[in-house]
Amino acid sequence: MALELYMLGLVVHDMGTSLEFYRRLGLAIPEGSDGKTHVEVKMGAGSPSSWTRARPAGPRIRRAGRRRRAEGKQAAIALSSSST
Repeated sequence: MALELYMLGLVVHDMGTSLEFYRRLGLAIPEGSDGKTHVEVKMGAGSPSSWTRARPAGPRIRRAGRRRRAEGKQAAIALSSSST
């Protein structure tokens, strides 16, 4: 069973700045995406990359026993496997 990169996801606080950075690296991110809360683009081999804007900081209701979210950079990598 071989693993392949399926998706790379980033959680960002400033969508416009993040997308501009990746545009400068050569990713074809559509103009007008800066104000969206979620943006997804296909990369080289067809694997998508996505950006999701983090929720603004503010008061939150905590549930008993629930862990606090980690602060800082957040990313998700999804892998797929092919059964042979």
